[in-house]
Parts: sequence; structure tokens; C-alpha cells
Amino acid sequence: MPGEPLTTGIRRPLVYDLSYVVARLHAATPTGVERVDAAFARHFVGGPVTLIATGLHYGLLRPHGFRPETARRIAARIGEAWGAELAPADDPAYRAVMAWLQTEDAQARAAKDHAERAVKPVPTRLDWLLREGERLALRLRSDPGADVPAKALYLNVAQYSFGQPAFFRWLDRRPDVRAVFFIHDLLPLDCPEFFREGRAEMFARCVQTMARYASAAIVSSEVVGERVEREMAGRRREGIPILIAPLPPPAHRALAIQDDGSAPPYFVVVGTIEARKNHLLLLNVWRALAQGPGAVPRLILVGARGWDIEQALDLLERSRLLAPHVMEISGVGTPGLQRLLGGARALLMPSFAEGYGLPIAEALAIGTPVVASDIPVFREISQGRAMLLDPTDGPAWRTAIAEMTADKSPLRERWRAAAARYRAPDWEGYFAEVERFLAEL
Repeated sequence: MPGEPLTTGIRRPLVYDLSYVVARLHAATPTGVERVDAAFARHFVGGPVTLIATGLHYGLLRPHGFRPETARRIAARIGEAWGAELAPADDPAYRAVMAWLQTEDAQARAAKDHAERAVKPVPTRLDWLLREGERLALRLRSDPGADVPAKALYLNVAQYSFGQPAFFRWLDRRPDVRAVFFIHDLLPLDCPEFFREGRAEMFARCVQTMARYASAAIVSSEVVGERVEREMAGRRREGIPILIAPLPPPAHRALAIQDDGSAPPYFVVVGTIEARKNHLLLLNVWRALAQGPGAVPRLILVGARGWDIEQALDLLERSRLLAPHVMEISGVGTPGLQRLLGGARALLMPSFAEGYGLPIAEALAIGTPVVASDIPVFREISQGRAMLLDPTDGPAWRTAIAEMTADKSPLRERWRAAAARYRAPDWEGYFAEVERFLAEL
């Protein structure tokens, strides 16, 4: 019945915020935040037993409520809309990458252009209208009787629209509701140079919303947990319970993949192309490698284009040296991404700043070596199983990539053996820990 606790351990009725899920149903390549929100939605909303009393979507005067069966249908749309569960053989993005990898260098540019056209069709006006119509219908929907129950726990994972306090003022009128926020990071406050102008000011409003309403928080690393504690203390909110729980790799199924030698050596980068992710360093490394001497591996950039990347785009779109060796792709499903990572010489992650680093966990979990930035959060989450380099040291990255390109690379074997010792968190244990935390509130 509505209003009753629906899990054995959580004593309060649980309300899950689906606003970001609805807003991003049609994302071609989900970001890390979207993947985490989707994992929570699948567990609490779309599992064999729906664990929520009510689903919620922002409304200007009050939240719009979804009955559990409506919320369940929304959660079920996530994988379908993203193509997340496509088998590699049915995944056009994965097939396009493999076709490109299997071409000779002289043919690679033409194959790359063809592949990009194949996986990035221009949506028709009808497609756009249908997509936006679905989102608008969900945004306006409010199921009769699907109100926020008394003494509920309100769980929000995505920090979506926190900069607009009007969406959260209903919590002022509901002191019986305890709000729990997943806080991914505070990077726009700490590293404003990597974000759009005005983003730091807007994010400060987001943090104020969290500080005002949070009864508890969930974070994915000690680094973020300590930073959140300091921020809350500075806003006179000391003592808020914080659960620090490392996120499991999104690729939650075991998939043993080894490089069978059928493709040329390649490396993979996963993440939105933006200044903070430091793609420019890798593009300059590949330019240097292409000038020779020596073998030039392929580089696969998995992710959408972000902002403030003019220099990177100039290289991607105009460099004849890079054209045969570098490919951008988006929309790869989880199984296809696993296979790409499984055959890669290494995952590369030269970010200047991160709140976690899901691709690192995903690569290490299937035994793929990782070369990443030597930053505190990567030291923590990699468990010492990744090769960590200064994100400004281009020569060091070039040397490591060149050495790992070789068929018999002692450096690669060393970090492959290290990856085999990585102990990935699992989703069952992760959500058991989350539920225990929520049960204590």
C-alpha cells in the first residue's frame, strides 16, 4: 500500500527522484552521473520487486508523483533508450569501431568517415517531436494518489536542477521528510577553470540546496567525502551522516575477454570530450607518435563532445597525421564497451580532476591495464592497480603508450597482472550497504 515501507530494512517509505532519468532518457552516450542514477533506479524502482512507495518528478509548486508501476515503466525505458544492453553483434557503434580497426592505415580515414555517418544519423523532425513529446508527457504527469508519504526518505542521485531552489521548496513544507543526496563531487567550486563561465556560481546554489535540505549524503570516495564534510561544516551543517561507498563498475556482468590479435593495437578513452578530461594531451601524444619512427596504435574516444575544446577539435577535424589513427564514437552499449576495453592495450584517463572514475573500475574489473592521472581520487579507487602519471607530463605518457603498443610489452604485462588483482565492488554488496545506511536514518 502507498506510504508503507517497501524494504525489509528501511523503516521509512522511500521516494525516488526520477527527474534526471526522464530528462536524459534519450542520451546517446550516458555520462557517469547518468549511469549511476540509472543503476539506482534499476535497483530501487525497476528490480524484481519495486522498493519505493512513490516515484517523483520536479514540479514548480509541488513534486509530481508516480505510482510504483509508472515509475517501474520509466526505469525500464533506460536501457532501451540508451541501447545499453545491445549485444555487440547488434550494436552499430561497436560494429563501426571494429570495422575501422580492421582497415589498413591507408584506408582508415574513409572507413572512419563511413562509420561515423553510420552511427550518428541526423534525427528527423518526427523523431525529435516524438522524443520531446514523451519527455513532456512524463514531466507533466502526476498520478492520482501518488503523493509523498508521511515520514518518507527522499532519495536524489543526480543533483539535477539543484541550482533552481524553487523545485525543492516543497521540502520546507514537509519537515517530516528526510532528504538523502548522492553528491558526486564539488569540482565546479574547486576547479572553476574547467567549467563554463557562470557554472561555479550556479553550482554554489546547488551546494546551498544540498546543505539546506540534506539529512544525509552518499559519496563514492574518501576524497569526495572529506571535501563534502568540509563544505558542510563551512555552511554550519556539521555532523550530517555520510556514506562512503566505492561504486561498482557499470558493466555488472562478468565478461572474460582477451585480445585475440585480430585487431591492431589500440587504446580507449571513455568520457565526454572536455578540457577537464585532458584529451588534448593524448591527441598531442598521438601526433608525435604519427611522426614516427615506430608503430602507431589506434585511439578510440568513447563519448560525446563537450565544451571549450577548440584546440582538441582542431586536431580531430583538421590534422592529417591523426586522421588514420583516431576515432570518436558515441552510443556504445555496455557489452560493446566491455569488448572494446577487453581488447585494448590499456584504458587511458589523463583527467586533471574527477569525483570518481567509473571507467577505471570498469577496465580493471575485466583485467585491462589502466594508465591514469596521478590524482588523489585515482590513487584511492584504483587500489594501486593502475599506472599513474602526471597529467601534464606528455613525454611520460608517450613513453608508456609506445611501450604498451608492442606485442610483447613487459610494461603492459606488469599492469595487466596488477589489474588481475583488483577487487571490484559488486552491485549486490553495494546496495546492501546503501540500504543499511538508509535504514539507520
